[in-house]
Amino acid sequence: VIREVQPDGKPIIESEKICDFMVMILTGELRVQVGRENMVFHQGPFTTFCIPALTGPYTPDITVLPSDTVCQYLCIHRDAYRRAQEATAMTLNTILPMGRATHCSVHLVIMQFRTFEGLCEKERTVRRSVCVCCVCVTLER
Repeated sequence: VIREVQPDGKPIIESEKICDFMVMILTGELRVQVGRENMVFHQGPFTTFCIPALTGPYTPDITVLPSDTVCQYLCIHRDAYRRAQEATAMTLNTILPMGRATHCSVHLVIMQFRTFEGLCEKERTVRRSVCVCCVCVTLER
C-alpha cells in the first residue's frame, strides 16, 4: 500500500511499540529519532525500516516521523507479505509444511533458467545453494 504523510503528521513507526509492517520511502524525506538521546537523522528515497517485522513480532528502537516535506512511502503488512509468499509458492508448487515457500521468487526464476539451460546435459548433480536476496536454502538438480 502506498501512503502519503504530510509535514507535522503523526509518527509512522514508534519506538518500543510492536509493529507488523515494513516501510520503504518512495519520495520525499522522513525524520528518524534514534536511541535515548533522540538523535535525529533524515532519510530519503529507498530507505527501509522494520523489515524483520515481516517475519514475526518486532519492536523497533527508532521513531520515524514526517519531515518538512510531503513524503510517499510503501507500507507492507506481515499478513499481506505472507499471502504473497503463499500465492507465489502455490503458483510454483513449492509449499513447505509450514506454508512458507521453498525459494524466493527471484531465486526460482534463476533456477528455472538454469534448469532450462541444463536440459541438454547428460549428467546433473544436486547441489545446495543459498539465495543472496533472501538467504533461502535451495536444492538444485
